Amino acid sequence: MTPAPIILEAVTKQTATVIVVHGLGDTGMGWKPIAQMFTSDPALQHVKWVLPTAPTRSISVNGGLRMPSWFDMSSFEDFSEDEDEAGMTQSTETLRSIIKSEIDHGTPANRIVLSGFSQGGAMSLLTGLTGEEKLAGIVSLSGWLPLLKKFQDKSLLKVYVLTTPVFMSHGGSDPLVPPPLSKDSFKTLTDVLKMEVGEKGACKGVAHTVYRGVGHTTTPEILNDFKTFIKAAVPAYNEECT
Repeated sequence: MTPAPIILEAVTKQTATVIVVHGLGDTGMGWKPIAQMFTSDPALQHVKWVLPTAPTRSISVNGGLRMPSWFDMSSFEDFSEDEDEAGMTQSTETLRSIIKSEIDHGTPANRIVLSGFSQGGAMSLLTGLTGEEKLAGIVSLSGWLPLLKKFQDKSLLKVYVLTTPVFMSHGGSDPLVPPPLSKDSFKTLTDVLKMEVGEKGACKGVAHTVYRGVGHTTTPEILNDFKTFIKAAVPAYNEECT
């Protein structure tokens, strides 16, 4: 059973929602301090934060140890090996139900940012690029594009989402999610799916930033770039980014 998400209501009138999807073994609570820090920024006080927690499941690469996870993983070396498509599909449905709930409560899709770290970044890309609604933005921190071959043969393609702003960040010394995987994911989006190449801090195209010397983690610089993207994607004046 999937736990209820942690909710941080907007400080002022809510006009946008940011969903943050945690990584393997973490919970929504792990991102609460960062969401609270972002909420203190006057330019983000119109944002509601939704921090879901994945169900607990056995993880093959960890010897069957049970932990919160959006899908099973069989290897930390070859991420295309035995991908848990069934688990990913189940998690996309969970995230889409959260998005639908926000829309049903008055926040349109173009005012919703779907973001995540590691596994959460993978799920954000997969969910955001295959959904029924074009979102305000998608963020993948230390993540990757799963089911890469299906994206490359365009069997998962949703044409109307190809103009969705995307921010991808990755540590150049990441020992868990290889930086080349992030680069291949970026190239699939831009070279195969023909999404526009964007610039960091903008809300147009796909921006891909590698942070030298950074491992599988976030840093103040990465979080600041994440925050800058959110401000551009869902500005306080309740309009789409341009």
